[in-house]
Amino acid sequence: MMLLNLQITVEEHKPAHQRKSFCLIWQRSFLAYFFTFLTRTLRSGGSESCDLSTVQVQQTNTGQKHGYDPIFEVEVKNLCRCELTNVYLWSEGFASSMSVDPKLFRQEGSGFLVNDGKGIPSLMSVKFQYAWDRAYKMTPSAMQEDCAGERNRCEELLLGNKWLPGAGDGC
Repeated sequence: MMLLNLQITVEEHKPAHQRKSFCLIWQRSFLAYFFTFLTRTLRSGGSESCDLSTVQVQQTNTGQKHGYDPIFEVEVKNLCRCELTNVYLWSEGFASSMSVDPKLFRQEGSGFLVNDGKGIPSLMSVKFQYAWDRAYKMTPSAMQEDCAGERNRCEELLLGNKWLPGAGDGC
């Protein structure tokens, strides 16, 4: 009700041909900011931090073989609303009978670095394949979050009424 009263007060001072377009733009901007606030609060529980549980590791047997070894595809997905960098996996005794692109997955220290340490945007994933006689257990062991990049993307979507349905998912 308060929203309606505010719009009427503003509209009274505008020429008739400008009243409706101003009102629609104002409503869209207000709703965009409101839903951004609500989505951020609900998704993060009021907090910006992400933890290892926001890194999802899934493996699939592709059905193909490299020699006698089945080929497995690993998908490392970022479920955090922020970009993640320096994502490391733990996989004890990992080996592959086929070469794995070192920019996607390579051993560094006691862990395995994913995506050359580069960022994995929110809800995006990195995939790589390896071949062995069995699937290796892989679990996230370390990562860094970069929420500044996500905030900047969300702010860009809101500026100039560029908010589009679905474009701000994760904001």
